[in-house]
Amino acid sequence: MSEATKRRPRFSLSTWILIGILLGVGVGLFFGEPAAALQPLGDAFIRLLQMTILPYMVVALIAGLGKLTMADARLLALRGGAVMVLFWVVGFAIAAGRAGRSCATCWAGERPPNPRRTSAGCPPRTKRT
Repeated sequence: MSEATKRRPRFSLSTWILIGILLGVGVGLFFGEPAAALQPLGDAFIRLLQMTILPYMVVALIAGLGKLTMADARLLALRGGAVMVLFWVVGFAIAAGRAGRSCATCWAGERPPNPRRTSAGCPPRTKRT
């Protein structure tokens, strides 16, 4: 090997990623709208990354769950179940609140907030003379 190839610095993967991010930001800032033509290439690259990363993550999660002891699995199930119940309660509360507000405006004789969209429980509007 010649000395020119020995002196050339080798960058780590994280350095290459940082260089790519900085180049991308620079191209976006300085070239702006003409750089939008490169978006399909960027989208394709991101989809290729997702295609390789997602199966790895699923396998890692399954392997991690398989290594749990019975006590740890039970604790994880209880905590996960509690989080799911919390999400369901919050979702139902939001839905009930929106439905209640919509029906309350109908019962009070007011128009719904969006005149194009009426609630199913509202009586038909009549003209007041």
